[in-house]
Amino acid sequence: NPAQQEHIKHVVAAVRGWSQTEYGEPFRILYGGSVTEDNAASLGKISELDGLLVGHASLLSKHFRAICRRYATPV
Repeated sequence: NPAQQEHIKHVVAAVRGWSQTEYGEPFRILYGGSVTEDNAASLGKISELDGLLVGHASLLSKHFRAICRRYATPV
């Protein structure tokens, strides 16, 4: 199951803070937890994310295209 938006934001902030402290710059962060056509638009609304890491759904071009479209234009 994909994580909730608030949890994702919290984890991203923690990792970025750590990378800023350790390496002097924040990491770019991709979300890769069960990305689907159904949740791509809501993930696209999370401004803290730099993108998605699409796993199994990328094997079927129809699903991958739908994920890309929904992520690029979140409603």
